[in-house]
Amino acid sequence: MTDNGFPDALEKVIGALNTALPLAYVGDELPPQTALENRFPIVLVQDVPGGSRAVPWQAGGGPLIDVFAADFYILGRNREQSREYAARTRGILFSLVYRDDIEIKKVIEVSAFSRATDFNPRVKREHGEYHFHIGRDTA
Repeated sequence: MTDNGFPDALEKVIGALNTALPLAYVGDELPPQTALENRFPIVLVQDVPGGSRAVPWQAGGGPLIDVFAADFYILGRNREQSREYAARTRGILFSLVYRDDIEIKKVIEVSAFSRATDFNPRVKREHGEYHFHIGRDTA
């Protein structure tokens, strides 16, 4: 949990993707370059500046809803693998609103997964950006 009462959204999203994609490497950092091509497919989650929503009038306790924003990069051996995992990741992200253990209230697809500049000739990439509205941790 963060210091303002919200769950650590990056940790929760990575954990959910790790569970749902057991054959993929999921993290907020790439594996070492020496092991990169042995770890495909890769789901890279990078948090970007978010914000807050639903700030109560004259509330000293801060916002009721936090916004977690993240870029998702899918790296694969070929275009088919990167697209398959992009589609699977998209479905998992939208399903997070139904999980009680994550406190995600809304998922916004800012930029759907699409082809990104390839990492190198042997690594194909897809990129998408999503925002998550997160409620305070009730646990």
